[in-house]
Amino acid sequence: MADKPGKHDNSGLPDGTWMGGQYLGQGGDGTLHYWVKIDEDQKIVDRMVIKDIQSREDTQEPPAYRGIYEDLVRKGLDFGVAASGKAGEAQPDERFFREAYLQGLFTDPSGSSPVYTVPLRGYKKGHLPDDEKGTHWRVYMDLFHAGDLWNLVHHHTSVDDRGYTVDVPLPEAFIWWFFTCIANALVQMDNCIKTRNNARPEGDEVLVMIDMKPQNILLDAIRGNEYPIYPKPLMSDFGSAHITYKTDPKNVCPDEDSADKDPADKPINQIATVGYWAPEMSKWYGMQDIPQQGIKEPLHSWTNIWQAGRMIEALMRRKKIVQDDDWRDKYGQNESLIKQYPPQDPWFPEFKYSNELIEIVWRCQRFDPKLRPSPTELLAYIKQHAPNHTHGMERWANADWIAEQEVIHESMLDTNPEKAEGFSARMQARALAGQLLFLNEFPDQDLAERYANLDMDLPEGCLLAYHEITALPKTTTAITCALGLGNNSNTSFLRRAISAKRQRLIEGFPKTSCLEEWDSLHAMWLYEMMELPDPSDMTNDDWKLGPRTRGLNLPIVLKMTRRFYQSHPEATDPSAALSNDSLARYGTVSLAWMTWLIGETARRTVFLAHIVNYFASKDLETGEASPYYEPLNDEMIWNMPLPCSSAAWEAKTEQEWLGVVHFQHQVDDQAVSLSSIFALEPTIKSLLTKLRPEQLRLEYAGNLGLDNSDSLRNLVVHCALAEKF
Repeated sequence: MADKPGKHDNSGLPDGTWMGGQYLGQGGDGTLHYWVKIDEDQKIVDRMVIKDIQSREDTQEPPAYRGIYEDLVRKGLDFGVAASGKAGEAQPDERFFREAYLQGLFTDPSGSSPVYTVPLRGYKKGHLPDDEKGTHWRVYMDLFHAGDLWNLVHHHTSVDDRGYTVDVPLPEAFIWWFFTCIANALVQMDNCIKTRNNARPEGDEVLVMIDMKPQNILLDAIRGNEYPIYPKPLMSDFGSAHITYKTDPKNVCPDEDSADKDPADKPINQIATVGYWAPEMSKWYGMQDIPQQGIKEPLHSWTNIWQAGRMIEALMRRKKIVQDDDWRDKYGQNESLIKQYPPQDPWFPEFKYSNELIEIVWRCQRFDPKLRPSPTELLAYIKQHAPNHTHGMERWANADWIAEQEVIHESMLDTNPEKAEGFSARMQARALAGQLLFLNEFPDQDLAERYANLDMDLPEGCLLAYHEITALPKTTTAITCALGLGNNSNTSFLRRAISAKRQRLIEGFPKTSCLEEWDSLHAMWLYEMMELPDPSDMTNDDWKLGPRTRGLNLPIVLKMTRRFYQSHPEATDPSAALSNDSLARYGTVSLAWMTWLIGETARRTVFLAHIVNYFASKDLETGEASPYYEPLNDEMIWNMPLPCSSAAWEAKTEQEWLGVVHFQHQVDDQAVSLSSIFALEPTIKSLLTKLRPEQLRLEYAGNLGLDNSDSLRNLVVHCALAEKF
């Protein structure tokens, strides 16, 4: 049986050891999987995304695209298009794939040009045979782990004083940065189309994206010299784009006879997303209707401008669809309503975007294409007006700016040395507020440290509430607090901050998703760990006014933990069905692998909770448990499989995990069921049927702690024995 595209098949990837096949997502035109390259020291040295697509589009190279394939070959982007698998040998009738052609045309492997579109690493024919689904293509790209633009908008939230999540307006500085990148991309694409090999001598061709929308704008988290505190938006998904010009015979509204025409003569396929259909684009309003246009004008660069303006308005309003685009209604509203009804937010009544930003967004969405700015005019407008509304974010935290601020900072300390007092507390406050998260993405971490030492807050309203796809912000915040508790000057501030964070986590816990629930619970137990007494410091502080009482939150955290494991039956039952949230989040990942991994994570969380709960209720001087001690669930603790081995836990793929299981438990090479794997791992109860407590302590006498999976297993066993024997 052929490998599932992208999951196991690493064909086309450059030489080296590649691991992965991690599912990233799926859309109407392809499936994405993530691969990493490791060196001899098991360090990641490269990352790649494989997009597998089956396309019905003719592989015969159209006249307008001649010369592009040769350009891709020169750039080293042919990973095996020809049947022979050798680069540069594909014939015109077998090599055309629109998305790769256009994405590769705008790719500069040398890195000498500014990047405003997602670069292509390569493309090739896939291994699936041609069928009714079309030709199997593979496209290779870099991983942009910051996600897409809509993911950012959707997660641009904050937590109010009551612990509730509220949407936060996107900073105007970021909106201008986004506008800058899109305008540069449009200018760059048009110039590239006009100057490519085989371009029309009239120099009138442009690229029309057709389906530009927030979901097709990817974010590059790595910071550059411009707007370094923000991720960089990059144009992607060229599968719907077309090279055309105003008098192109195919640049017309299709009619009822279009379906019967030869593919070479068919009008441009103008399939867009609801809410992003420009007035000049043809649109089908019913299965029997002839497609209509709001205005009889051809597609051109002004179509991209309209969709760019619509995207910006969507960002400003934080909506996927701003307003209807049914251009049939002659009494309908054809112009953007952003001037009449500018974006407002009941949570932030004082917030508003500048008139200059609103004006250009309105101009970009003019109903008559001839009234819209060109890409060059749009870029000129942005350069003129953006600096008045960005609070200096276009330079804030780049190398030159940091060098300038260091001089100012040193001068300030020379004249006002008292300004240095409380620096650590201010640093912790910035970390808790998320003001330093962007520094994680600086390629030069020395530069990031120099910025942090400047002791400066971001201007109000400029912070982007932005996290990576895999970020666990609540756990990260708890770790930051733990690190700061070692500084005596910060203790009072951090205790108050921790108390506030705990309250918000408690109030928000029942409303969170699967991953967020785990993040919240993990953070709560980390805060409880910070309350554990230090055996090295047994100073009696009963004489102090109002000594802190430990463990007051334990009953609540125990209740949160019970709710957590009740929502994760796979922790104790391998046949349990996963939650809808888990299924939606992990999609097409192997059900057995996913169930085991989620169940193992849930078990580890419960074991951690049991350990912290036990030690938090124990008197270190007498060794006795507090009279208020409440067990989590002894029956479950004794019957749950212990944490797996480090080798199994650190496996990166299902195949690697199964290989570890086969080796460690000496099962045959045939597929093993999840139930049998579950039964192979020992429990405390099963161990005590074979060994006495003293023998069990010797058996698990290795390192105790949280360093790795093996040390965690030892710790679980010793804590369980200490509680019962």
